[in-house]
Amino acid sequence: MIKKFFVSALPMLVVFLFDNVVNNSLGLYDRWRWLDIPMHLLGGVVAAWSCHRFYKKIKNEINIKPLFARLWLYVGTTAIIGILWEVYEFLVHVVTRIITQPSVGDTVHDLVNDLIGAVLFCGLIFLFDKNKKKMIKRE
Repeated sequence: MIKKFFVSALPMLVVFLFDNVVNNSLGLYDRWRWLDIPMHLLGGVVAAWSCHRFYKKIKNEINIKPLFARLWLYVGTTAIIGILWEVYEFLVHVVTRIITQPSVGDTVHDLVNDLIGAVLFCGLIFLFDKNKKKMIKRE
């Protein structure tokens, strides 16, 4: 199960490395502060997608029947990941004195963008699932 988790979380690791190595190393956030918004939206989409990937790998062991419950699981998991990310940024600030969170408003804005990304992903899953059921009924 641990291997399934890490394989599923690979997209999150890629986004994390992209954010830390490319954006922070090159100082792109200092030049373009707005870049934080699409990165958090992307982070929300990728966190929900990773949760979805993990669920698909373990659904034989833990089957959550209503689609709506699964989508809440994805959004909730994304919220937890977003909170952990903000704690990480806070700890980076405490240790290095680099300002990663200029205000409480910025932190809340980041979390909202994470959740918007997760909801967008869940909307796609919901639409895809409905279309899949319609195609099955036609056959």
